[in-house]
Amino acid sequence: MNVWGYWKCESCGTVNRGDVKHCPNCAAPIPPGTKFFIDPNQIEQVSKDQESKEANWICEYCNAQNSAADQVCRNCASLKSVATMDYFGNDPNQPQEPGGGAKAQGNAGAGGGAGGDPGNPGNPGDPGSPGSPGYGGYGGSGGSGGYGGNGGSGGDGGIGAVGSFASGARPAKKKKKGGVIGAIIGFILIAICCCGLLKFFWPVTKESNITGFGWERSIAVDEYKESRESDWSMPSGATLISSSEEIRSYDHVLDHYEEKSREVAVQVQDGYRTEYRDLGNGQFEEYEVPVYKTEYKTEYYQDPVYVDVPVYDTKYYYSIGRWQRVSSINTSGNDQNPYWGETKGMTEHGGDGDKSISYGTKALGSRSEKYWVTVEDKKGKVQKVEYSYEEWTLLKLNQSIQYKTFWFSNDPID
Repeated sequence: MNVWGYWKCESCGTVNRGDVKHCPNCAAPIPPGTKFFIDPNQIEQVSKDQESKEANWICEYCNAQNSAADQVCRNCASLKSVATMDYFGNDPNQPQEPGGGAKAQGNAGAGGGAGGDPGNPGNPGDPGSPGSPGYGGYGGSGGSGGYGGNGGSGGDGGIGAVGSFASGARPAKKKKKGGVIGAIIGFILIAICCCGLLKFFWPVTKESNITGFGWERSIAVDEYKESRESDWSMPSGATLISSSEEIRSYDHVLDHYEEKSREVAVQVQDGYRTEYRDLGNGQFEEYEVPVYKTEYKTEYYQDPVYVDVPVYDTKYYYSIGRWQRVSSINTSGNDQNPYWGETKGMTEHGGDGDKSISYGTKALGSRSEKYWVTVEDKKGKVQKVEYSYEEWTLLKLNQSIQYKTFWFSNDPID
């Protein structure tokens, strides 16, 4: 069902029922941006023959509100067909859903002034006397001031000061330029900081002169020794010492269920709440909204209980021959004539687990080598720069070289 809403006269403050189009206290029409409201202490049902779901329309010329059924403005006799806005800001000459329809953009904003005093009506064919200027406030379509009375064909009243157009709201305030300028300055400062950090960590190329050479070479000397180990399998060449069944891992197995309880929150309907939808014509549609409350109930459930079941496997304990480093044959120099140390009578060994080799036997293992040049930059800083053997042999004393490093460092980047 529909109930009556109310509106407050901006001129004298009188509260009027929604079907009253002119304030009975001061004769001011409903301003276009007036928003109807519900008085919770005075809910009055609309009779069936007065019920309507169509919004009021706003007169294009005097900004007065008129019922949807009115084809001409009750304030100035302008036609509804030329009106461009209704209570919700929609086209009043197009079908709309109750409450503003899908195109509704909110109720019109606070209305402009009602305009100046209307002029005296003129005789047919004669212009009416001009009205006094009105001062439009902020409004849905802006107050245009008072027009003359409904005179003859050419009777125009005086036009008041034009109010600001707000399409249902007050005009947006202009943003201060200071905020935009501050944001731009902040962005520039951040960009400068980022560039500085980028320069700080970005690799640069530096130039130095070669002042010397250096090299190191090393040959490992390994001895074949017995190693006692254990594993779940035996490697090739191993000799079994013993074996046993041991726990290798655990399986997480479901053993049983335990009944447990917990408190669960549920939403239970607890009656209805009456709400009202503004229909834009001084009436509100009353409807019920379900109200819920939270209740707690005990819920029982089965909680699974798991146990760790050991998985057994055979573990082997064995001995195996393995090559272990005991010493090295090292050579080094500060020239470009590298050589390997003396290995006379020694051979390189094979892999582990060779039962034909006696424990205590020694053989040659892995080899390692390193080559570098000593460089001095323009500031007199001396440091080493490593190269591969092939590159190193092509370098010359006093040769100028370039290498990558960082702006804050002289150490070469590998």
